[in-house]
Amino acid sequence: MNQSAGVGGFIVGTLVGQFAGAWVYWRTRNALEGHAGRELWAGTAAGLLTAVVATAIYIPLGAHLWLAGAGAPWTAAAFLGACIGICQGVLFRGRPLGRTPGKSMGSGSAP
Repeated sequence: MNQSAGVGGFIVGTLVGQFAGAWVYWRTRNALEGHAGRELWAGTAAGLLTAVVATAIYIPLGAHLWLAGAGAPWTAAAFLGACIGICQGVLFRGRPLGRTPGKSMGSGSAP
């Protein structure tokens, strides 16, 4: 497996994982309407699904070989998937499928 396959695996895995995480975030958030901890549960679900989906794509496409070089164990891809899952669950909740509720675009204020 070559470097370009690993880079392609990273890009595809990240995109698919981000969309899957955003989808489950909005489904969970809407299902828990009125629940006090709905943001926490929705973010957690989004992060977990993103990590699982991204890792499932990273491993067969060789993202670990691109990340850590030839002879790298598949656990490097799992670590990368976990990092992407944390980013989705904490920083990018609901994105790329929708805007974060309560923040308007173009209001003139910095986020």
